[in-house]
Amino acid sequence: GRHAVRSGVGVPCGFAPHCHFSGSNWVFTAEAVGGLPLNETTTAEALKGAGYTTMMLGKWHLGQREQFLPTQRGFDHWLGLPASQDNGASAWLPFDSYWDPYQPTPLALLNGTAVVEQPVDLGTLTQKYAQAATRFLAAAPEPFYLYMSTSHIHNPNSAGAAFCGKSRQGPVGDAVEEVDWLVGEIMDELRKRSDDDTLVIFTSDNGALLSNDKQGNMPLRGGKTQVWEGGYREPGIAWGRGVKPGLTQAIASTLDVHVTLLKQAGVALPTDRMIDGLDLTDVLDGKSDRLHECYPFWLDPDA
Repeated sequence: GRHAVRSGVGVPCGFAPHCHFSGSNWVFTAEAVGGLPLNETTTAEALKGAGYTTMMLGKWHLGQREQFLPTQRGFDHWLGLPASQDNGASAWLPFDSYWDPYQPTPLALLNGTAVVEQPVDLGTLTQKYAQAATRFLAAAPEPFYLYMSTSHIHNPNSAGAAFCGKSRQGPVGDAVEEVDWLVGEIMDELRKRSDDDTLVIFTSDNGALLSNDKQGNMPLRGGKTQVWEGGYREPGIAWGRGVKPGLTQAIASTLDVHVTLLKQAGVALPTDRMIDGLDLTDVLDGKSDRLHECYPFWLDPDA
């Protein structure tokens, strides 16, 4: 629920000893020794303290040393990659100097803190996530929290054999098709549960890089790191608990998800730090069509 720079993540190069790309330490790469500061409270930590069973599937990217991994940050279970799928060598992306400063270490799949596959088979990764998600949903007691952070859509745009070449939009389209299948598997299993008190939120972080696939964001203009809609306008779909069917023009972001989930779970937000997210509840149930008056965007934190 907080902008990354409040945690010291993505700080300007003048304050960061090692900077890459266009002027800041954007992400925790494969060789990172740090991670999300331990004094930050994750959504999973807050919900676990309220009695939730928690599971994460997919990309973490908040530190790859053991003390920073999801099972140390509130998740009972985790199966996934410690960083993006271009942060290590795989059959889909043999290492070359283009990807410096990432190490040529084979990309690893972790279960908790144990490496279970290295290099990971990206062609079967989404199927593994689907199987783990459906097992969790079939057995998880109430209340539960499942965070699915798929590696799609991200370079290299991998896909399982059933989806390769399926889309007219090329590799990005194939990855989208596989995400669609994954969401369907999760929703089918969720509907088997007798409860109707579950809130599902589907969204993403940013558009595709234009250097990656010029068709991936169409018909929106622009791509990742740009302020055109192709860079930051993402799907925001909610289903289930307290959601009134319809459309909204409210300005919202993923920062609002943390606040919304904690409010709906009856968990108090911290009072000793700035929280940037807002509660989406009134927007989801149709009582309001406004949230943020505006939203800041910056490419470099020292901009």
